[in-house]
Amino acid sequence: MSERARPAGRMGRWLLRGLLILVAAIVLAIVALKLVSMAAGESLRSYALREIFLPAMNAKQGMIDERSFTRSFAEQQKAGSAPPSDELRAHYAVSKSVVDGRTVYTVVPRQGGNRRRIVYLHGGAYIGPMSSLQWSIVSGLAERTGATVIVPDYGLAPRHSWRDGYALMDRVYGGLLSRSRPQDVILSGDSAGGGFALGFALWLKDQRKPLPAGLVLFSPWLNLTLHNPAQEALDDRDPILARPALNYGARLWAAGLPLEDPRISPVLGSLSGLPPIFVASGTADLLHADALQLLQRGRAAGVGLDYDEGRNQTHAWSIVPMPEAERLYDRAAGFINTAVPLRARLLCKDQPGGSPDAGEHGR
Repeated sequence: MSERARPAGRMGRWLLRGLLILVAAIVLAIVALKLVSMAAGESLRSYALREIFLPAMNAKQGMIDERSFTRSFAEQQKAGSAPPSDELRAHYAVSKSVVDGRTVYTVVPRQGGNRRRIVYLHGGAYIGPMSSLQWSIVSGLAERTGATVIVPDYGLAPRHSWRDGYALMDRVYGGLLSRSRPQDVILSGDSAGGGFALGFALWLKDQRKPLPAGLVLFSPWLNLTLHNPAQEALDDRDPILARPALNYGARLWAAGLPLEDPRISPVLGSLSGLPPIFVASGTADLLHADALQLLQRGRAAGVGLDYDEGRNQTHAWSIVPMPEAERLYDRAAGFINTAVPLRARLLCKDQPGGSPDAGEHGR
C-alpha cells in the first residue's frame, strides 16, 4: 500500500468509527427516552412532545409575548381554517353548506353510518381557526361511532363574538333537529370549542329548548376569568398555554360581557339539568383546573360525568397523533355509544305513552 493510501484508509476507519458511535448514541438516547416515558406511564411520542419538542419550539413564550401572539393569530386568521384532508374525504362523504355566512361541513361515513349526530366545535382561544390536526377528532369519533359529524366554522374574535357564535349555533342546531331527534345528538368540542359547547348547552336549557343526549369535551376552556388558584402550579408544567394570550382571546370573545357570565365561563353557571358529560383533561395542562372545577360543580348539581384524566398530558393532546389520543377516542366513543341510547330510553320512560322516537323537551 502506498504512503498516500494509508492516511486515507485511517481517515475512512475514523469516519466509520465516528458514525458507529453516533448511531449507538442515538439508539441509547431513544432507549433511555423509552424507559423514562414508560416509567412516566406514557408513550415515547407523548414524552418527547412535552419534554423535548414543545420546549425546543419555545411554544409557551409565543403565548406570553403579546406582539408575537397577536401577529401569529392574525396570520392564522388570514390563512383561514384548514379544510378536510384528502385522506378524510376518501373515507367519508364531505359536504358543506353556508349558514349565516359561515361554512358548515357535514362528514358522513361512507359505510356503517347511523342516525347519530355529533356537532364539533374547534378550539383556538376563540381567535385561532381550525387546524388540520383538529380534523383527527372528527374522523376519530366518526370512525368509532358511525355518527355523522357537523363542523361549523364559526366566526372568530375580534370580528366576531359569543353573540355571533351562539346565533350561528342556534341556526345549526335548530336545523339539525328538524331532521334528527335531540336524543341522537352530541355536542362536542376541544379547548375553547369545549367551553363553547357547554355554554351553548346551558343556553339551550335556559331557553327551554331540546337538550342533546350528551356532551364530549376535550381539554375544555370553561372559566375565562382565569382566576382559579390551581392554575398557578399548572402554569409551570404546561409547555404550551400561557395566560396573556388566553386573556387576550377571552376579552375579545366576551365583547364587553363580564367574563363571569356563564355564556362566557359556563362552569360558573347552573349545571343542574344538563345531560351526561364526558370530559378529558391532561395533568400538564393549564386548563386542567377548569376540568376539575367542572367535576366538582357538576357532581354537586347531579350531572352525570365521565372523566378521563390524561396523566402528564398537555393541552389539546386529543389532536396529537399518538397512542394516548387513540385511546381517548375509544373512551369518548364508548360514552357516545352509551349516552345516546340511554338518553332515548330515559326520555321514553319520562313521557307517558312515549316511544323511543319521541322528541325531547327542554327542562
